[in-house]
Amino acid sequence: MTPHAGHAGSPSALRTLALQAWAFLRRDLQVEASYRANVLLGAVSAFVLLVVLYYVGQTVGTSRALQGYGGDYFAFSLVGFAAAAPLHASLLQLARRVREAQMTGTLEAILTTPVGPARAVLLSALLPLAGSALRMAALLVGGWTLFGLPFARANLGAAAVVLLLALASYVPLGLLSASFTLRFKRGDPVAAFLDLASVLLGGVFFPVAVLPMPLQAAGRMLPLTHALEALRLALLRNAPLAELLPQLRALSLSAAVLLPFAFVLFRAAVRRARDDGSLTHF
Repeated sequence: MTPHAGHAGSPSALRTLALQAWAFLRRDLQVEASYRANVLLGAVSAFVLLVVLYYVGQTVGTSRALQGYGGDYFAFSLVGFAAAAPLHASLLQLARRVREAQMTGTLEAILTTPVGPARAVLLSALLPLAGSALRMAALLVGGWTLFGLPFARANLGAAAVVLLLALASYVPLGLLSASFTLRFKRGDPVAAFLDLASVLLGGVFFPVAVLPMPLQAAGRMLPLTHALEALRLALLRNAPLAELLPQLRALSLSAAVLLPFAFVLFRAAVRRARDDGSLTHF
C-alpha cells in the first residue's frame, strides 16, 4: 500500500504515517548523535534562562498589569518563553530544512519520494519541533521544581488543546515560508519579521494590554497572542476550556484559513520548481 492509499484516518493510513515519521526522525537522530554537545548546551541555556527570568521577576516584583495571571512576572514570562519555543520552531524550521536540502543537493530526492512534498517537509522538521517541545516542558518543569511555580493545579488538558491549536496555526505559516524559500532560493524575510513581531507584540515579555491601542490591535492579529493568553490562564489559573473559548475560536479560525492556503501554495511552488528544473539549484 502506498502512503496515499486508504482513507486519511484509517488505521492503515495512521500506521503508514507513523512509520514515515519514525523513518525521518531516525535519520535526523543519527545525524544529531554526532553533535552530542548540543544536548548539553541546550540544557545549560535552559537553566540560564530560568535563572535570569527568576531574578528579573524578583527585581520587577508584583505588578497590577499581571494580576490576571497571578501577579508574578517570573511565572508570566516563563510561560511566554516556554510556549514560544515550539511555535518559533514551527514557523522557521520548515524553511530552514528546505534551504539545507537545497544546499546539500537532497531536495529533489526528498520531494520526489512517495511520501509527498508537503508531508516530506513537515516530517523533515519533526526532530527540531520535538526538541522545542521538550525545551518547553523542561522550562516549565524546571520552574516548578527549582523555583516553586504554582503548576501543581494547572489544567494540563486545556493547555494541551491550546498548544495543538497554536501549532495548527503556526505550521502553515512555516509551510508558507518554505514555499518562499523553495521558489526564491533564499530565506524568507517575511517569516523572520513575523517571528520578531510575534515576540514583541504577542505578549512574551509583557502583557499585550500595556501596549498602545494600535499595537494591541496588531498583537491581537497574531496567533501567538491568543495562544499565550490561553496557556497562561490554563497553567497559572487552572482555567477550564469554557473560559478559554475566545482564544480557542481565534486559533481555530487561523488554522482553518491558513492550513488549506499553505498546502495549495506549497504544492504550487513545488510544481513550479519541477517545471523550470530549479529543484537542484541553490
